[in-house]
Amino acid sequence: MVHRPAIYELNGEKTLNQVIDLAGGVLRTASLKTNQCCRIVAQERRTMVSLQLPDDPAEVAKKLADFSVQGGDDVVISQILPYNKDAVYLEGHVYRPGKYAYKDG
Repeated sequence: MVHRPAIYELNGEKTLNQVIDLAGGVLRTASLKTNQCCRIVAQERRTMVSLQLPDDPAEVAKKLADFSVQGGDDVVISQILPYNKDAVYLEGHVYRPGKYAYKDG
């Protein structure tokens, strides 16, 4: 969920923030809450590293700058969930099925 998804060779980039900048930044539909990183440990096995990010944008930038990227890392940034929180989905034998706005009351 970045502007230029690809396999990158790093040239001095050490943090996840720098790698995301190299990829053109995240898309508006990207979810930065949970990121997954598949890491190779000492040429013997793979392990998964999760990065949980807070809601505060200043804290997000600090966490991304603190997360160091290593050679062979496979970083995956997921997209936001595909449904709306404030919507009702009408389906079945109706005239106008679809998604409608929901409000209390």
